[in-house]
Amino acid sequence: MKIHMLLFSIMLFGSAELVADTSLKLDKELLDTNTQASLLRSYKTMQDIDYKVPSELVKQNMTHSSQLEENVFFPLSKLQELRSEDTLNFANARGVKEINLFKNVSPSVVLVLTKDSIGSGAIINPNGTIITNNHVVGNNKQVVIALKPKSGSAPKRKDLLVADVLKVNQTSDLALIKLQKKPKKLRPLRLGKANSYEIGQDVHAIGHPEGNLWTYTKGFISQIRDDYYWVNPNGFKHHAKVVIQTQTPINPGNSGGPLFNDKGKLIGVNSFKKTGGEGLNYAVSVEDVLSFLKQEGNVYAQRYETPEQKLSKKWKVNVLKITKVDYFKKGQKNDVMIVYDRNFNNIADALAIDLQTNGHIEIFIYDRN
Repeated sequence: MKIHMLLFSIMLFGSAELVADTSLKLDKELLDTNTQASLLRSYKTMQDIDYKVPSELVKQNMTHSSQLEENVFFPLSKLQELRSEDTLNFANARGVKEINLFKNVSPSVVLVLTKDSIGSGAIINPNGTIITNNHVVGNNKQVVIALKPKSGSAPKRKDLLVADVLKVNQTSDLALIKLQKKPKKLRPLRLGKANSYEIGQDVHAIGHPEGNLWTYTKGFISQIRDDYYWVNPNGFKHHAKVVIQTQTPINPGNSGGPLFNDKGKLIGVNSFKKTGGEGLNYAVSVEDVLSFLKQEGNVYAQRYETPEQKLSKKWKVNVLKITKVDYFKKGQKNDVMIVYDRNFNNIADALAIDLQTNGHIEIFIYDRN
């Protein structure tokens, strides 16, 4: 391997602005990697690991409703295998308050089914309107809804209903859907007021984690995050006015389900969790839900680009990593090192360094092979 190094200095050339390749100009907004990286959090929306319908069920044991679009199916046989809340031993529950909360709120929580996954939702209007996450409904125009059976068994065919997706907000990850045929005696969940919650208060969740239907969990609010941004695994940027950080145990399948207070009022929609940590769960607040209900039409999210992706487009190479370094060991990381791949094989074969973060490359190292 032949390594070539070009060092352009003021002593030799009289200017630090001489570069090895004049096309390798670096925008200053790309250099502040700390600012850019702060948006790219290590959060993962639960959709990525939500329960996936096995491919073998796509061609077997499937039921198709004439009311659904042709490509919308749901696996009835799989529902029979999912556990319901009948596994809970109410005799050993912590207290009467929690038992009553579950009995009162659980009929307002629905199971949301698509051909790919399952999620949760909450009935918020007697007319059959349901709030859930956008990533639960995906790109579907219709989904299948299961109401909580009166008995403890899993939903049966008669319990399944069709719902239309009315509108979505990809940015806040919310979706509004409505049942085509409204059953009698729906029990909508009441919405709490904005700022009606505090750090440390008890909160509750009901959903379908890992396919365990109508599971109840309890915890407390750890923090309230205003003007909050996060990025999902597909690279879409999300933003909410307020996100409620909660210790309440939630898992894949809880997405779109309600976070509610001791009065049984919805204060958030459980939406995502932080991977690699314990008890770091997040719900989009009722403030955002109320704004979403007033929204007209759909709102779509923008895809987030990392500094590496932006520079790759500009330089027309595959930038693998941009990092701040202290190249001359002066005690401060004021230099920017760009490692990239000119052959697009994800193997680093060139390195460029911008000394003092001035937007120009002073050091360029590359592999001629």
